[in-house]
Amino acid sequence: MEQYNLYLCLKQILTEYLTEFKISYNDLNVKIDNSIGCYIKGSVVSRYRELSSGEYYNHTNRVTFRTNGKFENGSITKCLELNSNIRDTLIKIKNSTFVLDNNKSVLISKISLLSDIMFIGKDEQGRPQYSLNLSIEYSVSD
Repeated sequence: MEQYNLYLCLKQILTEYLTEFKISYNDLNVKIDNSIGCYIKGSVVSRYRELSSGEYYNHTNRVTFRTNGKFENGSITKCLELNSNIRDTLIKIKNSTFVLDNNKSVLISKISLLSDIMFIGKDEQGRPQYSLNLSIEYSVSD
């Protein structure tokens, strides 16, 4: 469930950039124009545990934003601009807490780039596709 809360947090942080794009969690309908899938995948296990309970107190996940453009001039520029805004906004976040609508708090400790914006190519219908990969260290609490 912590991964879904991370998705909600990222969606909240990036709201101002998603006006023309529809974002989805761990899914991307490749037949929809101007869509972005936020894929959150497990990664290395944290080395840090709570002394009292032995539980890990933070998570590190690989996050991939996969973007589809649309069939029109300027779509490539819009996709690049969106991915640049995502990258530039997220890599500045460090030791910040975000409160979600479900009353969960997400503490983002660190965000690192795993790869910069990558052009994947065009799909069968000619939509441009891009990918951006990050590593996010975070914890979720009530």
